[in-house]
Amino acid sequence: MKVAIAVLFFTVFCVSTVASFYHDKQVMCYFRNWSQYGRKHAKFLPENVDARLCDVLKYAFLRVNMDTFMIETTQPNDAEMLAKFAALKAANPYFKIVVAVGGWSHEYLPRFSTMSSTAANRQIFIQSAIAFLKKHNLDGLSYSWIYPGTRGHGTPEEEKKKFTLLVKDTREAFEKASNNGTEQRYYLSAAVTPYPRQIEKSYETESIAKYVDTVDVITNSLWTHRKKKTGSATAMKSSPKTIISSVEAWISSGMPAHKINIGFSLYGHTYTLADVNDAVLGAKTVGAGAASKLTRTKGVLAYYEICSRAWKQETAWYRSKTKTAYASDDMGVWVSFDDPKSLSYKLYYLLLKHKLNGVTLWSLDFDDFTGNFCNAGKYPFLRQVACTIEAVESRLPPATCRVPVNVGFLLDSSLHAGWNYPKLKKFVKIMAASFGISAFGTKASVATFSTEAENAITFDDNFDSYSFNAQVDAIPLMGTKKRRMDTALQLANKDMFTADNGAEFGAPNVLVLLTVGSQHKGEGDPAAMAKQLRASGVHLVVVGVGRHVDRNELEIIAGDTQDVFIAPTYGQLLGKDFVSSVSERLCPQVR
Repeated sequence: MKVAIAVLFFTVFCVSTVASFYHDKQVMCYFRNWSQYGRKHAKFLPENVDARLCDVLKYAFLRVNMDTFMIETTQPNDAEMLAKFAALKAANPYFKIVVAVGGWSHEYLPRFSTMSSTAANRQIFIQSAIAFLKKHNLDGLSYSWIYPGTRGHGTPEEEKKKFTLLVKDTREAFEKASNNGTEQRYYLSAAVTPYPRQIEKSYETESIAKYVDTVDVITNSLWTHRKKKTGSATAMKSSPKTIISSVEAWISSGMPAHKINIGFSLYGHTYTLADVNDAVLGAKTVGAGAASKLTRTKGVLAYYEICSRAWKQETAWYRSKTKTAYASDDMGVWVSFDDPKSLSYKLYYLLLKHKLNGVTLWSLDFDDFTGNFCNAGKYPFLRQVACTIEAVESRLPPATCRVPVNVGFLLDSSLHAGWNYPKLKKFVKIMAASFGISAFGTKASVATFSTEAENAITFDDNFDSYSFNAQVDAIPLMGTKKRRMDTALQLANKDMFTADNGAEFGAPNVLVLLTVGSQHKGEGDPAAMAKQLRASGVHLVVVGVGRHVDRNELEIIAGDTQDVFIAPTYGQLLGKDFVSSVSERLCPQVR
């Protein structure tokens, strides 16, 4: 006899995350200490920062004093600003503040090069940095040496050796300052080149990987106006330099993927077209775009300026060969930029494909932090990044069931699901992933129900967990008030495990029925439909979430108390222990 498994889920309101499942990805946010001088809406201060949206704030920039080799501030009120940032830890105890030392203009004088040239000089700097971190209640240090061996202060071989010794000595001093691990060690990171040939020239990658916690691969300027033709600064494909090639070069050079943060900018690169009517990728240009009234920098437009400007021509990121949007106006300004959706696409792929540590954003003041420009609320970029990180973290548990099955889900899509609908779909994705969906193994199908029931995804619509997840994300909410579990179970009986629906003949059938409450009174008998499923070999597992579920009803539908799982909150629904219990019960091999 075929074995089929059905699972019924009941859910309620609750806000939670699934960080208990996976390694938490990090969001690094740069704060430019000169953004406080912005005009009008461009003025950015510590009070504009939402500490809930960043894991680590990188305060840019401090510098090396050329005479004393000690760390020093660059703005007269840096101490005051850092105190305001430190106060944000009260709202988010996990919020970390790291000072970034360096930057492009830092090496106009050989500050890093001279300081790192001897062990004594390095120790002067490092001990002064530790004292600074302690004094200001900070959490770490990030080196922004742009880039060793490229600024004419020494040979590449000399400079990259200096950098290795600098990070080595810094890490060892941080270890000692933590009482050899009995206290929290200071965080150590570095901003590094995105260019494959430059990696070999500037870094002893395998050596520095031993000492840094993370590196920020700054991929936000892979193409600029210096190329004299338009191009994408953050191309994913169809360009000589891509984000993907940068990441792969770092990994192949010896930097562990889990130590890499991929760096994106929240601004667009602008160009001046040679011909305003020739605005395609690769069009000739005559320089950087003119400075705007707010950003006041040639070649740069903040995202909030881009989203609020009228453009003559616009190409969405998904229609661009490089997967980066671009636009132009009547004055010949051409801009290449990411928007929240394109950044989400790139970040989702890179974090999943390469298992990176997280993302670094340059910088907070380029997002629409006031919410006055893009009609998308405050921080549209950061909020989209947060959603993407959550999706990545909660996406796929390891496949625990090795028996190929047809796994079906009946998803409650009634009005009561409402705001929690994404969490219901997240649970569906996690449960499906525990079976390891593949073209020649487990297949998955989804039907939704409210007053009526309808097929949303057939078994042959997807070929792996990635394609299945993408389709689940696209399922709309039906949104009627009534909840008819009987219609969902009737559909499962009639259509779900058929050849027309793509079911694999002879494989055990696994059905997941998901709902957010009880059957609408007087509207049918879900228990009778469930009995037919069980009689045909379907193993029905019922999962309820929240205060609106009726345990007695669930047990009758399931037919076995061991096949009923109730989670009081979404946090428990998406927690590791709860999911493991349900997936173990579902797997024919385990049973």
